Amino acid sequence: MPVYVSSYMRYISVMGRRLDYNGDNLIFRKGDPADFVYLVLKGRVVLEKDSGESEESLGEIFPGQIFGELAVIGNETRICSARAAEPTEVVRFRRSEISELIGHDAGVLDLFFQAMATRIKLLADKLNEVTT
Repeated sequence: MPVYVSSYMRYISVMGRRLDYNGDNLIFRKGDPADFVYLVLKGRVVLEKDSGESEESLGEIFPGQIFGELAVIGNETRICSARAAEPTEVVRFRRSEISELIGHDAGVLDLFFQAMATRIKLLADKLNEVTT
């Protein structure tokens, strides 16, 4: 991980709450209120779609990346589940904390743009799989 990302994550993580998850721990479930945004400090998170009998992987989140960003965009429920794929440390931010961070540091906004671009690419790839 680049030193800048590591230092930057430490800088913004002081406003949130640090949480540790063991491998295979559920972080949130599809349908839960989307009231927090998460920043991965270490480990790996898998986003999953519950397809009834099994979980389908929608993608992975790595250190320096955020997930659950729809919590900032609107009052939505979770559209997928998130699970720690290995021992994982995250920082959880409330919507109000993210708004404050964005107001003080445009770099936080860059994290959101990167996350949304990744999700759009993921959706485009899934759509391409279905239509070809």
